[in-house]
Amino acid sequence: MLASSMKSSLFSLPILIRNGITFLLFYYFADVLETDMFGVFNLSFAYIVFLNSFLVLSLSSGFTRYFYEHKDGRYHLGLLLIILGVISVNALVAYALRGNIFIDEVSPYSLLIILVSVMSGLSELFLLKIRLDEKIKPFFILNISVVAIFILLIFSFASNGLTLFEILLSYALQFSVVFFLFMLHLFRNTTLKTFSYIRDNIAQYKKPVIFSLCILPGNFGYLLNDAVDKFIINDYLSVGEVAIYSFTYQLGFILLFVFSVLVKTVFTPFVLQHYKKDATIVTINKIIKYFTVTYVILFLLAIWSKAFAYSHFADSYAAASTFLPMVLAAVFFAILSTFFVVNINLSEKSYFVPLIELS
Repeated sequence: MLASSMKSSLFSLPILIRNGITFLLFYYFADVLETDMFGVFNLSFAYIVFLNSFLVLSLSSGFTRYFYEHKDGRYHLGLLLIILGVISVNALVAYALRGNIFIDEVSPYSLLIILVSVMSGLSELFLLKIRLDEKIKPFFILNISVVAIFILLIFSFASNGLTLFEILLSYALQFSVVFFLFMLHLFRNTTLKTFSYIRDNIAQYKKPVIFSLCILPGNFGYLLNDAVDKFIINDYLSVGEVAIYSFTYQLGFILLFVFSVLVKTVFTPFVLQHYKKDATIVTINKIIKYFTVTYVILFLLAIWSKAFAYSHFADSYAAASTFLPMVLAAVFFAILSTFFVVNINLSEKSYFVPLIELS
């Protein structure tokens, strides 16, 4: 059982590499962009994160929850097509309403923001399918290809002076290989019989859809809470203050990111696959004990990040590191909540998740 959990942990490695490099590039952007433009960059990504959730409507959670309960590949293909349809419709809605959604600072980049949200949403869905199929080699190669394309594009643009438009375009195009393979997968496997199967078995798709919709308010609440502070700072202070705030916010939440990757790619699939076995409880307890090491890293991160900020960046960014203790306290409680959410999802009582997230 423990060997199985160790095998699952291999899937976290490419994601940690990919997002770790993205995290470092975040501070490269802080260095090369003007402070105000770096603030607009962070506001843009607040939109991307929220739009990504709106486009998918948490259906990836339902896909994960019921994946191992259905062995028929036609079921999985049907659910992927349903999610593709939902993303396509919601993307058109976002495009039609873009004039009312985006604030003035971000409005010039609205089409790119929607494009990044669509590309990342579909690509992450395909990577999730590969992860649940336990295909470690393609999962590793595709994740590394994403970050390799991103680095190549960023430093190609940087030779002539990097702009926010080029950064957002790079974020969209980094998913081009995964997006193409996802579309190819759907094209090669979808026939008229696929749609007949969906029609004849529509009742089977109610569970993941209802499960996902129950989670949706909590996800929206969490993301809104995660983004609203940046917009409040922008309204009452300035876009430059958004940049300074985001700089420290990102430093404090790097640990939460690492932990979330481990829970999403290792802990949750492992539990869903083995939860009916008696030995699973013992293994879960061991895993949770291993995760307590992250609390030690919290304090080390606080010390390192403060020194890092003062040594490499402008005084305005470094001064903001005094807010790190508050950010780290929020991380502590966010980490604790992840275990409760996994257990609630397992019991199919996803309607409790919004209460946890909104509280």
